[in-house]
Amino acid sequence: MKDQPVSKVALTEIADYRGNLSFAEEGKPIPFKIKSVFWGELSKEITFRANSKLFLLPLDGKITINNNINLERPCQGASITNGTMISLKPNSGNTLVLIISDQKIDANDNATQKNSLLAMPTNHSCYGLKGHFANAGSTLPFDIKRVYFTYDIPEFAKRGGHAHIYTKEIVFPVKGAVNVVTDDKHTKNTYRLTNKNEGIFLDINLWRDLENFQNNSTLLVIASENYFEPDYIRNYRDYIIKSS
Repeated sequence: MKDQPVSKVALTEIADYRGNLSFAEEGKPIPFKIKSVFWGELSKEITFRANSKLFLLPLDGKITINNNINLERPCQGASITNGTMISLKPNSGNTLVLIISDQKIDANDNATQKNSLLAMPTNHSCYGLKGHFANAGSTLPFDIKRVYFTYDIPEFAKRGGHAHIYTKEIVFPVKGAVNVVTDDKHTKNTYRLTNKNEGIFLDINLWRDLENFQNNSTLLVIASENYFEPDYIRNYRDYIIKSS
């Protein structure tokens, strides 16, 4: 069967009073190896030709693709085949669009690093938008297997509260702001994230807590592995023992 040029895809949405969560993984439902992730603001209708396989969704706001596919929440995405002509129209003022591709973005992809913070290339023009991007294995110090996002996060929320055995991640505050508290068993550090292009790199065996959100924040997280529950250490006492 021939692939449809644009196919609407429903992502799993995990409802939570601390903010909802949706995710897209390589193979589930993204039908290609993830090479780059781009996020930028859509303020007016644009048209472009997809030069690679794409997976697209609204991180904030609503969009219409080719006048007939409406995406109204981050749990609603679209799979786009290479070579397809695409029109994107915002339906709620400025809309934040996430575009995942099977090709790296051909641009200077050096990230600026300060301690655990990584600033991605900014104001880059791509897909008719200006925004920020991360290439697997170059801008980021790992290959990309999973991209997930928490949204509608209230200011009282506390998230995280775990470490990973195998997964490396970088967290971006694409809307709002958050404090990320890291604990390597010896030292605790607190980072205030406020810029869409600046994220915190969270290595394996590093405890993290997320708190002091700006109300209605959205986080974008890029991860090196697909979801695998045994990868999580959710009890702090277990973390101390396993990290010893």
